[in-house]
Amino acid sequence: MFKSIKRLFSPKQVPVAINKNWRNGMWVMYGEQIAIISKVGDPCEIHYVYPFTGETVGVDNIPLNALRQARWIEIPECRRNITPAKGLELGYGA
Repeated sequence: MFKSIKRLFSPKQVPVAINKNWRNGMWVMYGEQIAIISKVGDPCEIHYVYPFTGETVGVDNIPLNALRQARWIEIPECRRNITPAKGLELGYGA
C-alpha cells in the first residue's frame, strides 16, 4: 500500500539544480537591500548601494546562502549599464 502512495507523490522529473556562478561585482539582494559582491566567499563581503544615487552606503559580511542574485529592474537605474537582454544573459532575469 505505501509503495503505491509513494509513487503518487514522487516527482515525474528530477528538478534541475542550478549552480550559481557567484562573482565579484555581481548585483545581489540581501533581504530588501541591493548590494554588490566585493569578495566572494562564505561569508561574502558585500557593499550596500543607495538605490536612488547608486552610492555605496555600507559594507557587511553576509553568508552566501542568505543572498540572491538581483533582478535587472532592482539594479539602480543610474548603475544599470547593461541592456535587459544582456541582463538576462548574466542571470539578472525577471
